Amino acid sequence: MANLKLKRACETYDGLMGKAFVDCKIGYTNERLDNLHNKAVEQIHDDILGRIKNEGIVAEVFENLTDQLKNIFIKYKEKNEMLVETEKKCIELIEAQRRHEEKLAEADEKLAKEKMEHELRQFELYEQQVKERRQHEREQIQAENERMLEARKHQEEMRRIENHRIAEVEGQIVIV
Repeated sequence: MANLKLKRACETYDGLMGKAFVDCKIGYTNERLDNLHNKAVEQIHDDILGRIKNEGIVAEVFENLTDQLKNIFIKYKEKNEMLVETEKKCIELIEAQRRHEEKLAEADEKLAKEKMEHELRQFELYEQQVKERRQHEREQIQAENERMLEARKHQEEMRRIENHRIAEVEGQIVIV
């Protein structure tokens, strides 16, 4: 009979701890896990004391129950550690992903800034080329105007010399 009660107590404990882990995805703190264990053990003790009136059987069940529950508790403690470790890895993965995304964002920002600076330099170079081309065109026009002015001056000088010769020749003809 004591073995039957012990088996039933272990199944009850396993069921209570199993329920505690049904919706638990990230694990419990050690303190919270100990509280769950103590609460389940207390509930089982109260249940045994309420059902069994024979003190000899109660003493025998309690004597064997502690070791049995420790063995079951170790299983849930390991499960909890696995859940906590999995959650820790998940958090580390999320953090690594966040850092990666930050680096990508920084790289995108840097690339956009470099692109903007490059485009600005290209625009400034284009503006400088346009300015230099206009300056060169003005210089060419000015040089052409100066050449034409020199050509006119030369033509006028030649006409003046020609007119002067003609005048001298006409003056010689008249004088003779």
